[in-house]
Amino acid sequence: MCFKECLIFLYELLASAFELWVQGTFYFRVIANYLLWRFIRHRANNLDDRFQEAKQQFYYVLFGREESPPRWKNCIIEVNSHLGMAVGAMFVQKYFDEYSKNDVSMRYQINCMFVVKRYHLFFSLKKSL
Repeated sequence: MCFKECLIFLYELLASAFELWVQGTFYFRVIANYLLWRFIRHRANNLDDRFQEAKQQFYYVLFGREESPPRWKNCIIEVNSHLGMAVGAMFVQKYFDEYSKNDVSMRYQINCMFVVKRYHLFFSLKKSL
């Protein structure tokens, strides 16, 4: 998404909010609460068990989820979502033998050469047209 698209999206959002405000149906407190709770909902995983329990009650009412996943699963999900490539590299270094690592490296190099050749072919065809 480019910067111009972001501005257009923001303009439409603000124009809609302004229309609601003119009609008298726009409540700043409702919007502020909505934004605050969206932020808190995503940060609850980083807080203690009281917040986890409140989030679980919310999800029970909203989705019917009986219980929260264990804390260790949330920790794994967080680490993998932020450091997935680094964790994967550590796993490969520890558990793959040298032959497998070299095989993957060779496939990666072949793939890179294929991409470069395709790039050159595309631009040579483009020049000839």
